[in-house]
Amino acid sequence: MKWLTFKSQLEPGFRINPNDMILLFLASAFSFLLYFISTDRGLFILPIYIAFSFFIFCNVFRVTWLQEVFWYVPFIITTIYAIQHVENFWFLILCIFEPFKAILIIMCIKKGPYVGLLYKKVGNHEGYIPANYRERIEKTYKLLRDMVKGYL
Repeated sequence: MKWLTFKSQLEPGFRINPNDMILLFLASAFSFLLYFISTDRGLFILPIYIAFSFFIFCNVFRVTWLQEVFWYVPFIITTIYAIQHVENFWFLILCIFEPFKAILIIMCIKKGPYVGLLYKKVGNHEGYIPANYRERIEKTYKLLRDMVKGYL
C-alpha cells in the first residue's frame, strides 16, 4: 500500500491518497446531510454507494477508466429510471450492479494486466509498467508545463 500526496501512483497494488480520503469524507458528509433533508426511500445512501464503488474500482482493484464506463453508464441510466419509477429502487440497483461489479472486476483480473490488490497472487501484471515509464511521464509533464508557461 502506498500513501501518496497528490501524485499519481504508477506502481501496482492497493493505493490511497489524500484526494481519495477527502472524496470519501465529502460523500459521507453529503449522505449525512441528505439523511436529515429527505429519508424518502433511502436516497441518502446513494452518494456513499457511488463514492465507495469508485474507490473499489480505482484504488482497490485498479480497474481502468475505460472498463469503468461499462459499469457507470448503465448505473446512471438505471438509477435515474429506478428512482422515478420503481418503488424499491435499491433492490433493483443491488441485484443488477453488485453482481455486475463483481463480474467486471473478475474480467479485469483475468484479462490483464491486473495491478490491483493482491496483483502478485492473481492475474497477469507483467508488462504493466515499462522500465522508463516514470521518466516518460515526467518528460511529458515538463513539456506541458513549458507549453503552458509560454502562453501565460
